[in-house]
Parts: sequence; C-alpha cells; structure tokens
Amino acid sequence: MGGSRQSLTNSLHGDGDFPDVYAMVASGDCMEPTIRNADPLIVSSIWTPEAGDTVVVHLLPEFVRPGEGQVIVKRLKAGLHGARFPADQTESDCPSPVVLEQTNPTRTLHIAHDRIAAIHKVLGLGVLMRNGEVRAPRIMLVTPSHGSRPVASF
Repeated sequence: MGGSRQSLTNSLHGDGDFPDVYAMVASGDCMEPTIRNADPLIVSSIWTPEAGDTVVVHLLPEFVRPGEGQVIVKRLKAGLHGARFPADQTESDCPSPVVLEQTNPTRTLHIAHDRIAAIHKVLGLGVLMRNGEVRAPRIMLVTPSHGSRPVASF
C-alpha cells in the first residue's frame, strides 16, 4: 500500500460530516502490536486528540498518492494547539505540520495542516460481528462538554 500501510475501510466518504462516534476497520500492520490488521476501531469526532492519543487522520483526496489510503491511523506525537481541519489558511500561514508516529516499523510522519480534512481520536477497539457490523463493548461515553453526563451507551 505504498508508504502508508495503515488504512481503513469505512462508510464515510468525502463529505467530512462525521457522527460523534463511528466505527472503522483497520487494514495494515503499521500500528502493531497496539492495533492489528482487521481490528475494529471506535472513533470520536468530538473529543480533542492530545499528544500520545491514537488518531484517525482523514487526508484530503487531492493529496493521496495512488495506492495509499485516504484514511490513516497513527499516534499523535505533538498536540494540535487548536488547529482546525480542513485548514482555512494558506500554507505559509499554517502552523507547524502535524507530527504522527507509527510503531511497525517505527517511523515519524509530518503532514501539513492543509492536507488534512479531519483528525479524530480513537476511543478503543470494538467487536466485529459476523454481519460485518462493528459494535462497541459495553461502555459509556462521556463528552468533555457534558461533564460526567453520559451521551451514548453501547
């Protein structure tokens, strides 16, 4: 799969309008042993990722090379410092690139803000059902804006 071996299959293509919580299935081995090929992931578009979090990065299609995934999973090495995606600035006005890590093989990636459509936090692994549906284990999600009030239960 080219330089980025961790891609994802999903049903959310292109419009950037993501639900608060969604599921994806990993494809590739670059985040092993933490995330393995075919692991179902539970992802949040509303939690702000912090340094050290595993994230799903949705790249803008015009910046994806043939054979590489438009969606990658990596560990966020440095915080986003309030950056918004997609970036509405010119490249010269953009803050420093987003710094990501993978574990297999160990590698650091630098991606310019203007190439990213969205960055979402991976909450954990889900369970892949026989029908292909991804289910979250019995958990209660809490959004930062709602304090300890549960907003979704699986």
